[in-house]
Amino acid sequence: MPKAKTTRTTSAKPRQWYDSRTYRTGRRTFSAETRRLAWKRCNHRCQGCTAPVTGAGDIIFDHIVPWELSHDSTLANCQVLCLTCDDLKTYAHDLPAIAAADRKADFHLGITGPGRGKCPMAGGRASSRSKTMRHGVVERVSQAEKHRALMARLHGSFHR
Repeated sequence: MPKAKTTRTTSAKPRQWYDSRTYRTGRRTFSAETRRLAWKRCNHRCQGCTAPVTGAGDIIFDHIVPWELSHDSTLANCQVLCLTCDDLKTYAHDLPAIAAADRKADFHLGITGPGRGKCPMAGGRASSRSKTMRHGVVERVSQAEKHRALMARLHGSFHR
């Protein structure tokens, strides 16, 4: 009776430590096992443009969903890209997505951005000045103050 074939699964453990040779400040890297399995999976081609790559300095092991957003360095989040595709993905997709996530997190924490803090936009809601119909700028007056001024004009100075 022949033995049944055992199939090997292609999964790797996430890296829990930094390799001093590949460590960059603030960046999480893939384990050697994950990189080997991703290299086998890509069949020596860039997973962005399908150009043939050699693996001798012309590839990047990239996070599909940026690590800053997912904190995931598993094989499922790893792809092999050529240097050109990596630059395009980083600057066109990853950095704007990370910046948007940071802005949303700041909003929920009550952190305001420039223009909404101590120096509000002139004529804006938070400003003490208001724009007029003839493009002038005057001090902003509340509805209560406008009402008091109207009553003073109508009834004389005895209304307080």
